[in-house]
Formats: sequence, C-alpha cells, structure tokens
Amino acid sequence: MRRGSITIYLSLTLFVMIALITGSITSAKMQAGRMETANSTDQALYSLFARYDRDLYEEFGLFFLSAQNGSGMDMGMVCDAVTDAMSYILEPNKGRELLGGRNLLDLELSEKAVTGCVLATDADGEIFAEQAVDYMKDTLGVQGIALLRERVENHADTTKEQDRDGRALEQDVSQTSYQDLQERSAEAGTAAAEEGTELPETDEEDREAAGILDTAANIQKMSLLDLVVSDPGGISSNAIDRSTVLSSRSKESGFGVIDSVSTGGIDSFLFQEYLIQTFSSWRNPMQDAALAYQMEYIICGRSSDRENLEAVVNRLFAIRMAADLLAIYEDASLNGELTAIAASAAAALLIPEAAALVKLVLAAGWAFCEAAMDVRSLLAGKRIALVKSYAVWQVHLRDIPRLISNPDSLMTNVSGGMSYEDYLRVLMLLSDQKTKQLRAMDMVEYTIRALGRPEFRLDNCICALSMELRVTSEHRRTFTTEQTIDYRSL
Repeated sequence: MRRGSITIYLSLTLFVMIALITGSITSAKMQAGRMETANSTDQALYSLFARYDRDLYEEFGLFFLSAQNGSGMDMGMVCDAVTDAMSYILEPNKGRELLGGRNLLDLELSEKAVTGCVLATDADGEIFAEQAVDYMKDTLGVQGIALLRERVENHADTTKEQDRDGRALEQDVSQTSYQDLQERSAEAGTAAAEEGTELPETDEEDREAAGILDTAANIQKMSLLDLVVSDPGGISSNAIDRSTVLSSRSKESGFGVIDSVSTGGIDSFLFQEYLIQTFSSWRNPMQDAALAYQMEYIICGRSSDRENLEAVVNRLFAIRMAADLLAIYEDASLNGELTAIAASAAAALLIPEAAALVKLVLAAGWAFCEAAMDVRSLLAGKRIALVKSYAVWQVHLRDIPRLISNPDSLMTNVSGGMSYEDYLRVLMLLSDQKTKQLRAMDMVEYTIRALGRPEFRLDNCICALSMELRVTSEHRRTFTTEQTIDYRSL
C-alpha cells in the first residue's frame, strides 16, 4: 500500500508539473510570437522607407518613397516589399534551408493591408513644404534665420509703403500726358501766328530741356524687356505645357487617419528661402531644365521662360517706379533738378504758364527711366538702394538720352543694397503660399523627369504609411499589429 500511494502521488505531481511547464512554454511562445510580429513589422517598414527616392534627396534634400510603377501608383508593390522584408525575420532559414536550424515559432504572414497613406502632394503640397522647411531648419542656424527673416520682412514692409504712396503720386501725374503738352504747345504757336505776335526766344538750355522731355516720352514707348535686358536674344526660349503640370491636373491623394500636416503649420519664410536656394532663376539659370528660370515660374506661373521673366520684370518695374517717383518729390535735390528742367522745357514748348503740368509729365518720364535702370541693374547682378536719394540716383535728367545709347555706363552698385534675389524674396513674401507650393512641385517633377524618368509623378511619392498585418503561428494563433512610419518623425 505504501509503495502504491507514492507512485500515484508522484504521477499526479508530474502531471501538474508537466502541465505547468507546457503552459509556460506555450505562453512564452505566444509572447515571443507577438514580439517577433511587432519587431518584424517595424524592421520591414524601416527597410521599406530606406528605399527613399535618391533623385529627390540628391536634388532637393527631400525624403519620399516612390510608389510609382510605370505611369501610375502601385500600393501592391509597396505591400510586396514589406512582405519580402518581413519574411527574412519570420522565416530565419529563408534562403539557407540546408544550413538553417529549426524555426520554433513557425510564424507566417497571413494578411496585410495599407490602412493609411500620406503623399507629398497632399493638402495642396503642405507635406512637401513641411519637409522643405525641416531641411532649412537643419541647414540654417537659429540666429541666421532670425536675422534674415527680420531683414526680408523689413524690406517687404518698406516696399508696401513705397508702393502705396508712390501709386497715389502716379494717379496725380497720370492726369496729364506728353501728348496733351504737345497739343497745348501747338495751340500756343498757332495762336501767336494768328495774332502776329513774335514767339518768345528760347535758349540752348530750354531746347535741351524740351529734348529731354521728348526723349523720356519716347523711352516710355519702348519694350520694357528690351530696355532692361542687355542681350534680349539671350533670353531662354524654354517652355512647358501648362495643362500637364501637377498644379493643373488631377492628383492622387492620401487616405486613412494619419496626421497630414503638423499642428504648427508651414513657416512660409523658411519655405520661400528653401525655394530661393534650391531652384534656378534669371541670375543662375538651369539651361538643361524644362524651364531655365524656375523661381520666375513659381512667382508668375507662365508657360515659357520669356513670359515669366517679363512678368517678374513688370512687377519689379512697378515697384521701383512707385519708389522712384516718391523719391523725386521727397528729395530736395532731385525735386530741384526736376523743377528747373520742367520750367525750361515749358518755355521751349511756348507754355511757360503750364510749367506745373510739364513737371508732372517729366516726373513720370524720369521715374520711368530710373525704374528701368534699376531693373536693368538688378538683372545684371548689381545692388540698388531700397530707398533712393540724390547720392545713389542713377539716371539724372540730362543723362536720359544715354539710356538709349549707352545704358550700362549709368549703372551703379550700392553696397548693402537690394539684389535681384532680395526682390525675389519680397515678391515671394507677397505671393499666395499654396500657389507657391503647387508651382514648386511642378518644377520638382520636371527636374526629376529630366534625369531620365519621363513619367515621374510627385503625387505617387509617400511621406507616411500605416499598415495592418496579421501573422499566424503554427496555423492556429493569430497576431495582429498596426504600425505607422513617417519620414517627418524619423
């Protein structure tokens, strides 16, 4: 009896111990399976995002994963890449069956699905812009950003004030034209002839002043682009089809619940500084690109380089015309020069009583010539004063004829003044943010296509991805995991 009781007791004890050990092994195996599933998903997604588009990174410093297959987006290709990367973790013996050991977990990927996706072009390009801003934050120092921001904002504020005050003056001077003065002069001459009165004598100085007025009027009839560009024939003839660009066509869009834009929004200043440093312009053209003057396109959005340059020139000219007209009336020396020449011109035109009207017309013509010279200087790489005075004035009234014969001899360079790039910054600051984002993405697409990828589409490039995966163990237990990866948080 004693031996039998001991055997039964041991048997019961061993049964409990075996059950405990087996349960522990099963529990450990399940935990290991869950951990392996999570780890394999994490590593597979990192492996996938390590395949970022190299051209986008090298040309623009941006991290996006191209999901393009042919001319369209292929999310199946993305899923297959994740599956392949996971298989080497779930199946440690993959590729080395002869030398591998036993796979105790026996895990297998059974289901996969993309539950969320954020594309570069989502939110009208704010995803693209956010990465561009991050790039600038990594490139520029905090102090450098603050100083540059303050300088550009001050320039923009001054430009707005000049434009407001100068345009008010333009309305005054536009009330009388050179043709009106000519008609009054002709009427005065006819009246004198009919009355038999002798015409007043005019000296050489009066005739010179009248010639200056006439030359200024003729210059205003000239093509502005030809007037400000030293070699109009050298302007790029590149053009694009606006109907096919990203900003004009229908685009792919992301889906799911991934946050598409950071809560802080887009720093428009840093974004425009990224554009200035990344894209070409008149001063540093990219001749082998679809458009050589990319910054001018981003600002104006025309189809050809010539149209974009002309549009920027017109905007710069309008800004400088208002500023220069304001300077003529506010600077005592310039105003004195204007008054003297206007009085002489009025005498030569036989309408001395209309000297005030002559002064208005001459002021408009003078401001036109100075503004044209300002733009010509900017395009030539010179710097001009933001606020003009007699000391930094380029085209004095007696120099106006030289604007036709030898304009470059009038050109000056003001140390610490505004450059062409500075004015592009001002124009960018005054432009709509979403429009800048969309047009910048147009140029990104065309740049990448020029590298031998003619079907490249930025709306097929992924910034963030969320996937749900199910892994089975021994064809019985299922482990489910959902993970998100985002270039902006890596």
